[in-house]
Amino acid sequence: MSIPDIDAWIKGQPDAIIVALTIMGEARGEDQQGRQMVASVIMTRVAVAAAHRAKYRSAYWWGETPREVCLKHGQFSCWLESDPNRVKMQGFLAHPLWAEVLETARAAIGGRLPDQAHGATHYLDPQAVKIKPNWATPANQVAAHLRHVFYRVPS
Repeated sequence: MSIPDIDAWIKGQPDAIIVALTIMGEARGEDQQGRQMVASVIMTRVAVAAAHRAKYRSAYWWGETPREVCLKHGQFSCWLESDPNRVKMQGFLAHPLWAEVLETARAAIGGRLPDQAHGATHYLDPQAVKIKPNWATPANQVAAHLRHVFYRVPS
């Protein structure tokens, strides 16, 4: 199945589909652990947002639900209009990894996926970025796996 208009299509989709698309867009070239680590980052962000709401009684800037976290502009490059992975999303439902990634997303959202990324809130592929963001410091690094380096950025 191909998705002709991803923006219109995602509006009616559950969080698990949005998380799975994000994992595919960000880490389909990684192994299963690498994909699970991306799912862990998404869910850590959801947990950080929940803690923020409990403490300050207001929403956290990157969103509070898995959907909001994934779709927050500029947070996951695969959702940017300029990212080549955005166009590829249209074919992800037919990708051989789709069933595994969808199950990973469902497990993460359901609390059945252990945190594979050691509390990371951010990650990047150092080979793919020209200028590292200010949060990508050795002090914030909590894990590395294949092409991605994971960071826990203080909130």
